[in-house]
Amino acid sequence: MSSQDDDADPTDDVLLELGRMTYRAIYLESIIDMLCRWIIGPGGQVDKRPKSEQIAEAQSIIKERPDIPNRDGLATWLAEASRAVDRRNAVLHAEIVVAWGPQGPVPTAPGDSWLLHIPRKKGEPSTTTPLTVDGLRSIHLPMEALLARWLDVSEGLGAWRLEMNRRRRLGDTDGQV
Repeated sequence: MSSQDDDADPTDDVLLELGRMTYRAIYLESIIDMLCRWIIGPGGQVDKRPKSEQIAEAQSIIKERPDIPNRDGLATWLAEASRAVDRRNAVLHAEIVVAWGPQGPVPTAPGDSWLLHIPRKKGEPSTTTPLTVDGLRSIHLPMEALLARWLDVSEGLGAWRLEMNRRRRLGDTDGQV
């Protein structure tokens, strides 16, 4: 925004909530990455693919492997995490909606702004999010809830991965993943 639009800049409370949402998203992505690597298995310490691709691969392995601990809980958590990351992306890759009148842009007051996200994928609908504390909390709080549950849904997963790696090293074909 230019200096003439400073009155329409988001309030400090809105910017603080945007920061909270961004931080939670960064943290959530690191948890998604770790859980997906545990499920997917060996292949390096860094997976640079989009989180949606990592989650899709992990979900397909969960379906194939009945021995994965709490697989239904993990599948649900990963599906919710995927939606949360998509909603975060919609905010961080959005444009601020600018109202136009007969004479050009119409000035807005704090709280009157919206974020518009037009997805790159064909057929997906555009989304809008109010650029308000409540609008951003609707993105931030589901991520916070996921972060509060990840340890519970992943209980036993690390031990399962270690056992799969041990079997693979010993030549056991059941330790393929």
